[in-house]
Amino acid sequence: MGPHQAIRADVRDGFVGREDAIWAGALQAYFLCPSAGGPPRVMSTPLPLSNQDALFLDVETEHSPMHVAICLVFESGPTTSLRVDEAEDRILGFIESRLADQPRYRQRLAQSPLEGRPVWVDDPGFDLREHVQYRSVPLPGHDEQLRSVCAEIVSPLLDREKPLWEVWLLDGLEDDRFALIMKAHHCLVDGVAGIGLLRAMLDAEPTVSFTSRPLQAKLAPPRALDLAIREIRSRIDAGLDLSEEAIEAVREPRATFRRAQRLGRGFLELFRLEFPPASQTPLDSAHGGARRFAWIETELERIEEICAIRGGTLNDVVVATITLTLEDYLEDHGVGRMAQNQLDLRVAVPVDRRDDSLGGSLGNHISMIFARIPAGDREPLRVLEEVQRSLAEAKRSHVADALESVMALASWTPRFLTRGLTRRALSAHIANLVVTNIRGPSTPLYLLDAHLEAAYPVVPLMPEQALGVAVLSYAGTLYWGFNADRDGIRDVNHWAHEVERAFDRLHRAATRIATKDHDGPCLTD
Repeated sequence: MGPHQAIRADVRDGFVGREDAIWAGALQAYFLCPSAGGPPRVMSTPLPLSNQDALFLDVETEHSPMHVAICLVFESGPTTSLRVDEAEDRILGFIESRLADQPRYRQRLAQSPLEGRPVWVDDPGFDLREHVQYRSVPLPGHDEQLRSVCAEIVSPLLDREKPLWEVWLLDGLEDDRFALIMKAHHCLVDGVAGIGLLRAMLDAEPTVSFTSRPLQAKLAPPRALDLAIREIRSRIDAGLDLSEEAIEAVREPRATFRRAQRLGRGFLELFRLEFPPASQTPLDSAHGGARRFAWIETELERIEEICAIRGGTLNDVVVATITLTLEDYLEDHGVGRMAQNQLDLRVAVPVDRRDDSLGGSLGNHISMIFARIPAGDREPLRVLEEVQRSLAEAKRSHVADALESVMALASWTPRFLTRGLTRRALSAHIANLVVTNIRGPSTPLYLLDAHLEAAYPVVPLMPEQALGVAVLSYAGTLYWGFNADRDGIRDVNHWAHEVERAFDRLHRAATRIATKDHDGPCLTD
C-alpha cells in the first residue's frame, strides 16, 4: 500500500473519528430496527447512481421521457396456445424467475437529504403485477396496430415512486403471435445492459419448465440519517479519488501530458460543435409527450456485402443510409438542394465504454461522438465515403474522453451545478438526431417455447430533437426502430419507407460497382 492509499484508508476508516464505538453501536441499532411485534428488520444499503445514470434523471421532462424500450415479437408456441389467462400467468412466473437474480428491478429511487443525490433502495411495496401488464392489440392485429400500441405504451413517463421499468404482454396479433414491450429508464440500463437483460430473460433453446423464484423486496428502506452519512462519505471518497489521480499524474508526467493533449483536443472539438450549433431543420423542434413509432428490417448479409466492397463498418452504412434519407426528407419539406448545401448537419452516436470487467452490467457506461454528415449530395457512394471519413475523425477527436472527464468531475461538483451544466449543454443543439447501434445476439432466442421473431429498439428523444434512430442486430437481421414526436414528425411511416429506399440505392450502387470492376467472389470477402 502506497502512502496516499494509506492516508485514504485512514481517512475512510476514521470517518467517525474517535467515537467509532459509539457510532458503530448507533448504526447497529439503527440498521437492526425492531419492528412492532417481530424480530429486528435489516435495512437495505443505499446504492448511489453514477453521475452518468443521474444525468438521465436530470434531463428528463414531462415531454422528454428518458426511458429506453424494445418491442419483441414472438411466434406462436404451445405456451401461447393455452387460454389467455393461463398463458399470462405462466409468462409472468417465468419473467419473475429470471429477474430474481436482478435486485435492481425491485428497487426504487430515493434522494439523499443533503444535496438530493439519487440512490437505489429496496421498495417495500414492490408488486410484480404492477410492472407486468397485459393488453390486446386491436383487430386485425397487423404491424400497424402493434406500432400504435407500442407508441402509446412508450410515450408516458415512468413513475419515479416505483422501480423504473415495465413489461407489457400484448396478445391479439395475427397468426396467433404475441409481443412483449420492455420499458426501462435510461438511468437503469443503456443499450448494452438492456441486451444483457434480454439474454438473461430468454434462452438459446426452447424450454417448457422453469423453477419459480419470487422477486420481492427483502429489506426495509434506509432512513434519512443513513443517507446523509453515506452522502458525506461518498463526497470524501470523491475528493480522495481526485487526490489519488493528482498523485498519479505527478508520478507519470509523460502519460499525464499525453492524456492532457487528448482531453484538450476533445474539449476544443466540443467547443467547435457548440459554436456555432447544428443547423435547424424540420427534424429539430420542441416536442410534446406523444410519440409515433415505425420500423423496418434489413438482412445483415446485404450490409456485409457493402462493407466487403467499400470497407467500413455497419455504423458507417447505417449513418450513410440515414444521411441519404434526410436529404430526401428535407427536400420533401421545402429545403431544396442548394439550401441543403449550406446546412451543418450532425448526428450523435453513442459509444460503449465498457471494459471486459463490466460485461453487460446495469447502468450506463457510454460516451458520445458527434459527426458532421454531408448535405445535398444524392450520390450514395460519395455519401458513404464522406460518412466514413467523418465518423473516423469523430472517433479521433477524443470528444468521448472529454465527456468522460466531465462525468468524473461531477463526482465532487454540487448537484445543482451539475444539473444546470447538463441542461445548458443539451440546449446548445450540437446534433440534429441520435443514431445508436446495439449489437444483439447472433443466434435465435426463445421465451419458454416461443421463438423470438423480431426485436425493434426504441431510443428516447433528446430535447429539441423530433426523431431518434436505433438499430439492433439479431439472428442475421438488422432491426431499425424510429421513435418520433407525434407533432414534429407526422409521417414517420413515410420516413421508414424512405430509409428502405435509401438503403436499396446504396446497396445497388455498391454492388453495381463491384460487379463492374471486380470478380464475383469480392462480394462476399
